Amino acid sequence: MKKNSYLIIALLCAINYSFAQYGMTKASIYFKSGEVKSGFASIPMENGDLSPINPFGKPNEKVRYKATKKSKRKKFEARLIDSIVFTVTYTERIDEKRVKKTRDAKYIPVFLDKKKKKQGFAELIVDGKVKLVGRTVSYTDKTMTHHGTSVDAGGTTITCPPEYSCLMQEHNDLLVVREGHKAIKINQLSLSKAFKQRASEFFSDCSSLVSKIENKEFKKKDLIAIVEYYNSNCAK
Repeated sequence: MKKNSYLIIALLCAINYSFAQYGMTKASIYFKSGEVKSGFASIPMENGDLSPINPFGKPNEKVRYKATKKSKRKKFEARLIDSIVFTVTYTERIDEKRVKKTRDAKYIPVFLDKKKKKQGFAELIVDGKVKLVGRTVSYTDKTMTHHGTSVDAGGTTITCPPEYSCLMQEHNDLLVVREGHKAIKINQLSLSKAFKQRASEFFSDCSSLVSKIENKEFKKKDLIAIVEYYNSNCAK
């Protein structure tokens, strides 16, 4: 079965996570220096309306780390990190029974501003010349307050195919990013431009993909397929 078809059958199975992706969880942190630290880590949920500034004046998000659960907590800025691999524990319903499983959730730093001074963490969904990544952030404005689904340490029930580990549905921000560039939000309903226009502009160097988007052969729900198509057919 093709990957993008999994999203179509999203209502056929349910997963209950015992993992809060922003809680202290078993993980390995890979630094750009080559150093690796294994233990427990957490990523704080950021407010999407604000730009948090740390005391040193460098607006980078930080990962919190402990060698053991009883160890003293340390913090490392996103600019120092190559990737973080969390060990995610969840239960999957199979034949009316809940089966405990694990998966690796890989987070990478991405630029969140054009000047490339602010970096934040996002889960890698599709790798390649163009990456699709997801972030769970908090938004508050005069008309709405919404959060991502996986921020409760007690677990959140999510409906989606287990093969995808609910990556598309865990995050309220989905972004596309080219290496060394700012990550661009692609899924938000609140953005000024319609998805078709945003996607066509971002992938403007791939005429065949733009045609599929314009003709609605690819829609917002097909983001994984869209990015994979670009990487397979148009990435240079």
